[in-house]
Amino acid sequence: MKWMRERPKGFSTIHEVEREKDIVVVIPTADFNGKFAIDCRESIFKGLHIIFVESSGRGDFYFSIAHNFNIGIKKAMKYNPKWVVVSNDDMHKIDDLNKLH
Repeated sequence: MKWMRERPKGFSTIHEVEREKDIVVVIPTADFNGKFAIDCRESIFKGLHIIFVESSGRGDFYFSIAHNFNIGIKKAMKYNPKWVVVSNDDMHKIDDLNKLH
C-alpha cells in the first residue's frame, strides 16, 4: 500500500452542479463538457447535486479512477448527505431518481 500512496497522482479538477445536497453523486470523467457528462447533468442525475472529478489526457499518464472517486467522495462528505452515489459518466437511465428518496 505504501508504494500506491507514494505513486504520482494525476491532475484532477472538481466541477460541481449545485443542487440540494441530501443525495450527492460523484462521477469521475475525462471531459466535463463531453457528451456523457452532459447526459448525466441533463438527464440521468438531473436535479441532484453532482460532483464531477475531471481528468483529461493533457499528457497526464497518472490517471487513477480510485483516486478520483476518493477526491469526489471526500468533497461530498463535507455536505453531510443522506446518500452518496458513485457512478461513471457512461450510464443509461433505467429508474427514476425518486427511488432514492
